[in-house]
Amino acid sequence: MTAIRIFISYAHEDEIWLQQWLDEKQKQKNRRYFLDFWERSLRAEKEECIFWWDRAEEEGLRGGDRWRSRILEEIARADVAVLLISQDFVISPFIMGEELPQILAQARRGETEVVPILLSPAQWEKLELHGVFQLTPGKPTPLSRYLDAGEDDWQSARLEVVGALVAAVKRARRRCETEIPLAPLPSTLPVPVSTDPRSPMPLIVRRWWSRWRVLAAIVALVILGASVLSSALWRRGSASGMARTAHL
Repeated sequence: MTAIRIFISYAHEDEIWLQQWLDEKQKQKNRRYFLDFWERSLRAEKEECIFWWDRAEEEGLRGGDRWRSRILEEIARADVAVLLISQDFVISPFIMGEELPQILAQARRGETEVVPILLSPAQWEKLELHGVFQLTPGKPTPLSRYLDAGEDDWQSARLEVVGALVAAVKRARRRCETEIPLAPLPSTLPVPVSTDPRSPMPLIVRRWWSRWRVLAAIVALVILGASVLSSALWRRGSASGMARTAHL
């Protein structure tokens, strides 16, 4: 199974939500740490995923990396993008000028699923998300407001967040499966497939059929040209024969 790649877009001021330095007991007690819960929830759904953010211990930036190009490359590879939204996120020049535009462009092309999570109060209305992507949790309600809430409220909030993430991963999985290259087709002519973008047929099949039609048209033109040339040569040969007979 191909691993689904998840890119985490966040402001460095909010790195506390991705605390990797905590030991297991601290992680269990600290409500701000939820990455382990995400990973365990996805494994329970039998989903293999790779989380990437610039300061990740295993997958993140390394010494000598061209950080800007590496980050944009990871966004381009992402099947899912998680946005950890705070006011620091909203006012970050790099996020607003580089990361978010590329993420949204890929989302519009149907290449990347987007999961916006409201960490703390922010002017999120300034983002190009309103009316397109549903923020979570709540209506939306900043996740920070659940830190001191009762256990039931906290569990409901984090279940809503992880539910949105799991749903996005499932959509990405279905998209990846429909774009897997097909096995070689039989030598017989294929049944015509609709090239209408609304067709339920997989994208790879529609693309193959479009290319096959172009190839068939080229072959037909070559055959027609050869036929015309052959006919012209035959007429020329016949005329030459008749001329020699008349001379004799």
